[in-house]
Amino acid sequence: IQESEVTLTDREGYLLFDKRSEQLLQKKYLGNHPLFEQTQKNKFAKGATEYQVNDEAYLGSYTKPGFGLRVLVQTPWAKAMRATYSLTEKFLLLAGIAIGIGIIASVFFAKSITAPVKRLYDATKEVAKGNFELNIKPQSKDEIGALSSSFNTMSKKIVELIEESKEAVRIENEVAIASTVQQTLIPTSEFKHKNISISSHYESASECGGDWWGFFTAHNKLAIFVADATGHGLPSALLTASARSCFSVMQKIAEENPEAFLSPADMLSYANRAIYDAAQGNIMM
Repeated sequence: IQESEVTLTDREGYLLFDKRSEQLLQKKYLGNHPLFEQTQKNKFAKGATEYQVNDEAYLGSYTKPGFGLRVLVQTPWAKAMRATYSLTEKFLLLAGIAIGIGIIASVFFAKSITAPVKRLYDATKEVAKGNFELNIKPQSKDEIGALSSSFNTMSKKIVELIEESKEAVRIENEVAIASTVQQTLIPTSEFKHKNISISSHYESASECGGDWWGFFTAHNKLAIFVADATGHGLPSALLTASARSCFSVMQKIAEENPEAFLSPADMLSYANRAIYDAAQGNIMM
């Protein structure tokens, strides 16, 4: 039955019918055929198996319809698998097309994701160079869009912080200058007069303070001042400078005109006028 497709035998293995007309009703023995042997060994009514005849592979199936009959169907392996191979080739072709479409789609999809990320990356490089005037327009409403909005807010905050830092440094420098100037308004820590000697130490609670003291001599008289402005800090320190200027003027008057040496009441009156005008009544001393 090597060239047959459908063969009918009895239980002994003798050919009863073959698809090929030339073998019809021939008393041919097929008991030693691999497919018939498998039929005899197997107790099931139906089955299939693979086998070889003369080094050629076949795919066979059998049926036991009863009455001692055996229906054998034999197909060359290549012919049997032809449809499978064709289907496999079509499947591989479709798979290749699907993979190609997937790759193309993934490239476009990846670009749609990486493009906003790249814009953010370029923006961070600009910020690193000191360019904070950036405004990234969000391209979507997802996390990337929210990140772009946050980046814009962050850039503006950085600009504000830099300006605040500059202002703080400027004020700190001004306070440091004022503190240095104020130190020049305080007399030396040691002073000796024929009737009195003075030792002093001054230390402000902050960079600048409103405490001040001083003295001057005119001929045979010594004037000593001790003052305390309300509060502390730069405004109070500036007020001490006004007071120091006022007493410098009074010292000049006393040195040039000893007879016009002012009394403590007169000196306080002039100092009150000068300090009040300088502070506009906002700070007292």
